[in-house]
Amino acid sequence: MRAIVDVVEFESSAGRVIARPRQLRWWVLSNLNVIGLVLTLLAMGVLFSTLSPYFLSVKNFMNIGRAVAIRGIVAAGLTLVMISGGIDLSIAAVLAASGMFVATLLRLGLPGPLVVIGGIGIGVALGMINGFFITKVGINSLIATLGMMSIVRGLGYVISGGIHVNIPGDSFQELGRGRLLGIPNPLILWVVVCLLCYLLLQYTRFGQYTFAIGGNETACRVAGVKVGQYKMALYVLCAALAGFAGVILTSLSGAAIPTAATGAELDIVAAVVLGGVSLRGGRGSIVGTVLGTLVLGFVNNGLTLIGMRPYWQIVTRGGILMLAVTLDSLRTGGLRG
Repeated sequence: MRAIVDVVEFESSAGRVIARPRQLRWWVLSNLNVIGLVLTLLAMGVLFSTLSPYFLSVKNFMNIGRAVAIRGIVAAGLTLVMISGGIDLSIAAVLAASGMFVATLLRLGLPGPLVVIGGIGIGVALGMINGFFITKVGINSLIATLGMMSIVRGLGYVISGGIHVNIPGDSFQELGRGRLLGIPNPLILWVVVCLLCYLLLQYTRFGQYTFAIGGNETACRVAGVKVGQYKMALYVLCAALAGFAGVILTSLSGAAIPTAATGAELDIVAAVVLGGVSLRGGRGSIVGTVLGTLVLGFVNNGLTLIGMRPYWQIVTRGGILMLAVTLDSLRTGGLRG
């Protein structure tokens, strides 16, 4: 009897030993993109610290964090939309519109908290319009948000006359320029937003349906999921975060700029796709988006420190976007003959 028990215990322990490498292998395969981005960041850190003595410093890393935080907040919202199989190209225009609205409210003498709510509110309103045309009218999300981008940008120029609108007072500017324990406020806010979006995606029914809708929208409709309502909520949330980013940018710059974040939508899409979010939907993570955003931040900062001309930096970012789309194509189906 004792011999039988010993054999059972031996087989059980052997099974656990065999299972561990399999679990490790599965974890590595399922997180190849994240591992690759971490290695890329390390390699870039070594390269740029060799080329510039200023790169590898706490002050510079804080500068990078503050520089990418605003776009990172928008990227977190876009991640949710793209996982569901959609896209929102109006995010940068919504960011600028929020800034213009915030400046108007401040000049009217409204208190800071109401101004922040107003900036987020304009994002919510624009997100609802996007959601309406996409879910109710049935317009493709690319076309709907591209049209919204043009409309919002144009209205921003019409309202402002194409000039900057300075904001009064220093207390509101503390939101974007202040620090907590030496850490820039925008960086802290980015971390908080990403943490909340991570929890929303991983531990709520809303997050599960977001992945499911991106994976197979038709099956979700057959199963009784209210796809339209969930997609509407996703576009509203994405635009609300873009509005919040506009509030922070206006506070940081001390003025509302109608040309703010022009072209930033492509950089944000590149960061999200580079982070592993599929253009077809159904796959992605907030962690990957954060790493993709940091990769672009490292590139911009490093190229500036080594003295590369701004025009070549634009070319480099375009190359990164093409690389991100190529990697997404390889992940989803590979090269075609």
